[in-house]
Amino acid sequence: DKSTYVETNINALIDDVLVELDEEIRTKNAKISVDKLPTLTVNPGLIKPLFQNLIGNALKYSKKDVPPLITISYDNVNQLNGKSKELKDKYCKILIQDNGIGFDQKYAEEIFGMFKRLHHNTEFQGTGIGLALCKKIVEQHRGYISARSRVNEGSTFIISLPLQQKSETVPVTPEMN
Repeated sequence: DKSTYVETNINALIDDVLVELDEEIRTKNAKISVDKLPTLTVNPGLIKPLFQNLIGNALKYSKKDVPPLITISYDNVNQLNGKSKELKDKYCKILIQDNGIGFDQKYAEEIFGMFKRLHHNTEFQGTGIGLALCKKIVEQHRGYISARSRVNEGSTFIISLPLQQKSETVPVTPEMN
């Protein structure tokens, strides 16, 4: 069900993605290191394609003859420069960093637009819909996604997800005795 938010082991989910991308990882001789990530209340059916897209892109836009190095790390951030101490305002920030071809930072907003592709050459297949989808998924989780990049130095995609989703209140029906 696309609307269910459950406590999800993000590491297990990323492991699944890495198994699916195994052939590409091996072909490119990629090294992927993943921090121990927290358990988050997410919709796994949406968060998995998010990671599939971002890790898949990091592999796809790697430099020729340079094995991809992909690091997935995280830190917890408080909103409002740490003024808010309440858990509901805390975000888990997951960083996906690569050493690929990168792009000019001035396009960092545009790349999340529908069908916007920076690399128009045929060297890279794909539709360009991936990052627009990523943005939608993150926003559905009341989070944020952004990118930092430099040409020929690689990119970092930053996903900020709330540590706690506002729990959807379910009306409790009294037991029929």
